[in-house]
Amino acid sequence: MANPTPLLSRRRQLGAKVEATKGTVQTITAAEAKFLIINPRITPEYENFTREYLQESLSPKGMITTRKMVRLEFSIEARCTNDSVTADSWGALFQGCGFAEDATGTPDLVYAPTSSLSTMKTLTLKLFMDGFAVTITGAMGNVEMSASVGQPMLWNFNFFGVLSAAGDVSLLTITQEAGVPPAFQNLSMTVNTKTPCIESLSINMNNDVQPIICANEAEGVEYVAITGRNTELTMNPGLNTEADSNGIDWWDDYAGDNTLDIDFNVGTSKPLLKFSIPKAQITSISDDDRNGIDVAGLTCSCVQTSGDDEITMTKDATP
Repeated sequence: MANPTPLLSRRRQLGAKVEATKGTVQTITAAEAKFLIINPRITPEYENFTREYLQESLSPKGMITTRKMVRLEFSIEARCTNDSVTADSWGALFQGCGFAEDATGTPDLVYAPTSSLSTMKTLTLKLFMDGFAVTITGAMGNVEMSASVGQPMLWNFNFFGVLSAAGDVSLLTITQEAGVPPAFQNLSMTVNTKTPCIESLSINMNNDVQPIICANEAEGVEYVAITGRNTELTMNPGLNTEADSNGIDWWDDYAGDNTLDIDFNVGTSKPLLKFSIPKAQITSISDDDRNGIDVAGLTCSCVQTSGDDEITMTKDATP
């Protein structure tokens, strides 16, 4: 008897498409599968109902598998692939993480979080694995944006959705998006108009992702929704004295409940990505060291000005 043919873990593709109706599976074609994905991991998180009844034998009775939910995690590089207001493929992923996509500021495309379930978008996601594929529907998730000097910023996604299909599917013939991601440097970063020196930064939306339970649905779940978020930023600027006119007194800002107005760019020429966090409130400071330099390890809560504005990400294209 011949042995089975192994599947190669490096031969994987990801497709993602915004659903016209939440929880309604969409067809994934090559046009929706242009991502250059990093470290994809897909995990079934089914509920198992154990049948506990009494009999003469102590042997287990078996179980019933219910609520077939699936978690899909992966990363992609932060980059723009076209110099226009046209959304890049990653726009769908951000919509699936609770961001609204606004193209009214042509040629800029603005992403900001939304709190309205009616405007949130669910996704159909399909992971192709060298001849086998898993499709999930009604998916929403969380994104963490992480970056260090000398490396591209990475967007780390964690989606949760309902199993739609799993079976043999060939890889797609894809023309992947062009564009080289910029390194995380030359940021033009300002914090309250000052220019601190940082080495790394992370922005985590910390979305609370919950299934919408419905007994009318085949899996008992209609779709997944974001029911809360706690946007958090971490970064590691150098520590400085109060007398330094170019520095920031992180300790006083923490003690005084002051907020930080943070702006920076990823990329130096258009199209580029512009990040704005108008109000970041320090929640902790760790005493850190970077090659013999004193560092303030900051954790900040990104708080509202008027609501749904704790962070914006703008694709700044050429007019």
